[in-house]
Amino acid sequence: MNNVKTRVQIANEEITVNPIFILLRGTTNVINPDDWDYNQDTEILTNKYSEKEYNEEEALKNDEAKTEWFPQYVFFTREEAESYVKYKSHHYNYGNPRKNIDYLIYCVPAMRSLIKQLGK
Repeated sequence: MNNVKTRVQIANEEITVNPIFILLRGTTNVINPDDWDYNQDTEILTNKYSEKEYNEEEALKNDEAKTEWFPQYVFFTREEAESYVKYKSHHYNYGNPRKNIDYLIYCVPAMRSLIKQLGK
């Protein structure tokens, strides 16, 4: 059996014309890094002045940190992107319940000359 989807089938599933899939990797950064100490063993941030302690999730909720997203790769299908993340799980915390998800896969429409390339 042939399980390869056509570009039309993929577009219908994603409700997007000429879809491509961008893999983004997230990095969490403290907003004022000079104000914080980080303990790698416990993964806790401690404020040097107020001595507040946060894990990554708490720092994000309290606006002490932000996640920045950087494009990594572009794929023809969502399945290809998910398969790549699973294969490179050590880079993307795939399946690690202790870590927040640090990747996103966005479906966006291809434009102009890229559309011609997708048809080949």
